[in-house]
Amino acid sequence: MKIHKKQFENKGNLGRGNSGFTLVELSIVLIIIGLILGGILVGQDLIRNAQVNATANQIQQLNASVNAFRGKYNALPGDIKRATAFNLEGACTTNCDGDGDGLLEDVLATNGQIALKWDGEVKLFWVHLSEAGLAGGSFAYDSSKVAVVQNYPQAKNKANGIIAVTLGSVLHWIVGINIADVTTTEFTTPTGKMPPSDAFGIDTKIDNGNALTGATYSIEKIAVETTKFTNVSDVPISASKIQREDAGPFSNELNSADCSIVVVTGGTTSDDVEYNMAADTNLCILAVKSST
Repeated sequence: MKIHKKQFENKGNLGRGNSGFTLVELSIVLIIIGLILGGILVGQDLIRNAQVNATANQIQQLNASVNAFRGKYNALPGDIKRATAFNLEGACTTNCDGDGDGLLEDVLATNGQIALKWDGEVKLFWVHLSEAGLAGGSFAYDSSKVAVVQNYPQAKNKANGIIAVTLGSVLHWIVGINIADVTTTEFTTPTGKMPPSDAFGIDTKIDNGNALTGATYSIEKIAVETTKFTNVSDVPISASKIQREDAGPFSNELNSADCSIVVVTGGTTSDDVEYNMAADTNLCILAVKSST
């Protein structure tokens, strides 16, 4: 039987084809996979940064909405005394007007008491602003239950919601909080939270990036990066600042792994408090002073 050289060469090529990928081919595949994974991670970072920027812009828009409400009704949403007369009560049927003292309280006529729960003027705030067409959405009045999106807006970074309270007579936005029960004092031990990186991004966009000072600050606990300081009284920062002085029920003492850390150099501290960027878990709730 005569064997042609061409047939023999074809069979040889077939045998090499079945032997698997070469190192060059495997390298190309690995490079492609790396590029795909890198692109996904970069894309995730871009999305997250966009959400953080959107949250900062959302707060500025809310400030503008409150200013517009004040300009039209000469009062603060939730606190306006003649809300019913202006048809701002929505589904509320009783106690739908504020007391007009310029503060948001959880019970009417409490003479400036800081709100401890989702009730009274704190709850009416979003109803009045929504009914005026200035809330950027429709938020319903519900006396028996509460949920983000339905009763108060969700932060654009998807870190729970935003509510309005007055702290030290100043209107504040509480960003990243989750109110789940109308009957409990959830403002004392707030739940919800966002990663410190998100909190830092929002703070930097709006304010100075310091977790303790300025118009934007953490209302969660501060951790001190040393074993030397174990009590609030041991830290060379005034206790009033550690307790947020005007933050009322949101104030907390020092703890371990928390939203922010006190910068420690040689056993001393300063007012420079950084967000705990090493943590990627939900640790932070922000208080942002309104510019209204």
